[in-house]
Amino acid sequence: MQRLSGIGAAGGLLLTTPAAHAAAAGPAQAVVVACSETALVNAVDGANAAGGGDLILAPFCTYTLTGAHSPGGSGGPAGLPNITTPISMTGLTTDM
Repeated sequence: MQRLSGIGAAGGLLLTTPAAHAAAAGPAQAVVVACSETALVNAVDGANAAGGGDLILAPFCTYTLTGAHSPGGSGGPAGLPNITTPISMTGLTTDM
């Protein structure tokens, strides 16, 4: 299991796609994501299908990614689906 975490300005996890894609996106759809691998994968898939969005991750949650949900890149399979649209993920002390 690989664990990724980061601290944003408010002390939470903040992952974003490159700013160049943000201008091409329509209005972001905010989605609250329950504390489960399935919920996170479904939220990323849904945001990709919608052309982008904001994912509000469950506070104090550790999302444990146990399976491959995309072929990944040169490093092999990845725990999340490929993010192909502007998606932001924000959570209070949230880990992946």
